[in-house]
Amino acid sequence: MALVVVALLWALVFLTTNSVTALILLVLPGGLLGFYLGPTFAMVQSLVDPAMRATAAALLLLVTNLVGLGLGPVGVGALSDALMPYFGADSLRLALLVVPPLCMWAAYHYRAAANTISLALGKAAHR
Repeated sequence: MALVVVALLWALVFLTTNSVTALILLVLPGGLLGFYLGPTFAMVQSLVDPAMRATAAALLLLVTNLVGLGLGPVGVGALSDALMPYFGADSLRLALLVVPPLCMWAAYHYRAAANTISLALGKAAHR
């Protein structure tokens, strides 16, 4: 749910042209953005063999950092550059509007994973 709220608020931030409103709207998604970390690490740690926990956590951090901090900014920057001839100074703001749908996509996958894991755990409990 936090990712859905973050996505909606970020969309509002990127659509507003008032800088004060944008700063005010950034407070809540900024605080909510880290909410996925606890459940994600708990899920990874509980689904792997105890001997593999450190490796699983390291792989999770590697992938999230490569994608989120590596490809994300580069992709948004490239899109902003591509939009520059058409939208000028608004190109970065419009390129950043790609991020909220990605948050919604991530929220969908978190929900799907939760359903799958709870079904798997339910079947394991009935054995």
